Amino acid sequence: MFPRTIRACVLMLVACCGHADAEPAQTEALRFQQNLIAVLECRATPQVLQAMSRQLRAARYGSATERPAHLRGWRFSATDEGDIDNATTRIELPEAITANGISTRELLADDLGLGMSLDAVQRDRIVAEDDLRMRTSTLHQPFRTWWRPASEVPGEAQAWRVMRSNGADHRLTCDYRERHQAPRDQQAPEALRTDLVAVLECRADPEAWQRFGDFWTRVSSHSPLAWPAQVRALDTAACMNGKGGRCERITLAAPITVHGLAVSSMVLEPSYAAGYVAADLGQVPVDEALRATIPNATAAAENIWTLPVAPLQGRSRERFVVHADDGRTLMGCATSKAIGSGP
Repeated sequence: MFPRTIRACVLMLVACCGHADAEPAQTEALRFQQNLIAVLECRATPQVLQAMSRQLRAARYGSATERPAHLRGWRFSATDEGDIDNATTRIELPEAITANGISTRELLADDLGLGMSLDAVQRDRIVAEDDLRMRTSTLHQPFRTWWRPASEVPGEAQAWRVMRSNGADHRLTCDYRERHQAPRDQQAPEALRTDLVAVLECRADPEAWQRFGDFWTRVSSHSPLAWPAQVRALDTAACMNGKGGRCERITLAAPITVHGLAVSSMVLEPSYAAGYVAADLGQVPVDEALRATIPNATAAAENIWTLPVAPLQGRSRERFVVHADDGRTLMGCATSKAIGSGP
């Protein structure tokens, strides 16, 4: 009986030790999955995000045999064809996870972090449920993004929720970067509004004009994720009466008041140092724009009315109102005789 008792105790000890070893591994795997879902749902704390990034980098670039058990089935591959961003890593999971109400076995990692691919139905559902706001850009390539700022309420979203679309591809990501919460390089909304009005009314000083140029460059050179909150869309537009090359148009999230008229869209000739900036008034009658802007104007050319104002840094400057070929009414400011001076 004694040897049999010893054998039973040994077997029990082995069983207990095996269970004790398995339990921490299961707990670690469960905690990792919970943290992964929190990151994908934009509610991870900075500490969780840092830990997750560290583990995924080690799994991506380290030895597969040295990975923890819960990451051994993960497969990483680089891809740059047909994706929204060029530098994208595709991650295949051994088992599906559910985040944002979507079950998936594939994640995408790019400059914003981890993301999920969506179909059109899933995209529309999340946009509606989360009340996301849309920005669009067609200047360089079709690009749409829906977004919502991070919440300041504890336990809610800790990052900006960002959905991007390029053609048929849709991707849901979270922007945990600080620049959205503290955009030090952007003007305050009221200051930017003041500069936009001053430029369009042809009374901006050199400093305001330079700030406006910086603003326009930032919008036209960066993706919608980096735009100031006042900007909703960027696209190309026909220049006045078809003269000149391609112009750029910014649509504002909220209208500004220029010469007493509401303005939601601005058109700029890229060589703005010797070109023009115009408020696109759409179908507002020309007579209404003239009464508000330059009631005593003289015609510089067919459908163009101008009024000289004080020069800017040695360049001549004019207010103008234009009745464009497509029926739109434009009003704004031109420098260096851009208006009526020929192609």
